[in-house]
Amino acid sequence: MPPDFSLFFPLLLVLSSSGVFGLCPWELPGLQPWSASDTWDGSPPQDGDTVLVTKPILLDTQTPRIKLLDIRDGGMIVFSPADEVKLTVGIVQLIHNGSLL
Repeated sequence: MPPDFSLFFPLLLVLSSSGVFGLCPWELPGLQPWSASDTWDGSPPQDGDTVLVTKPILLDTQTPRIKLLDIRDGGMIVFSPADEVKLTVGIVQLIHNGSLL
């Protein structure tokens, strides 16, 4: 007699619709685009800058040459799969729950 999988299939639907599998990093709520001026309270970083990131940022462009990228205190940089991106950095410093995804 073959096994009865009638309960197994609905369980999979419930798990996948409830978000158990999680979001892709670029789908996280609250990501602010690197290219937007208001992400940086003025203008995006320029060539040779030291950059401090303490919030979630979506890298959606090619950056200038950053001298030091300091990601800390829950800050994160997430690479966008929808855009051609390039991060050019001399030194990357990840401390206190900073992340580069």
